[in-house]
Amino acid sequence: MPLNELLIALDNLIQALNKDGKPSAEFFADRAAELRQPNLGATGHHESLKRLSTCMAMAQYGDFSLEQEALLGKVVDLAHECLTTP
Repeated sequence: MPLNELLIALDNLIQALNKDGKPSAEFFADRAAELRQPNLGATGHHESLKRLSTCMAMAQYGDFSLEQEALLGKVVDLAHECLTTP
């Protein structure tokens, strides 16, 4: 299931960002928490996925390492997949 894969990828990204003290980890932790809420609703769920699917530029502005950028790429791809999978 793409959502489960996305949550795992988010956890990996958050861990890598926290290890380097990147403040952008909070953005991803907030999205992960939203997606884990059972009562989020379809609109909230869609908004969280949309934010994740369009945040690749954060790698450039957040001074991500190559590893962190690759992890972010996986998150973006999986979020897009979740949005397009019925």
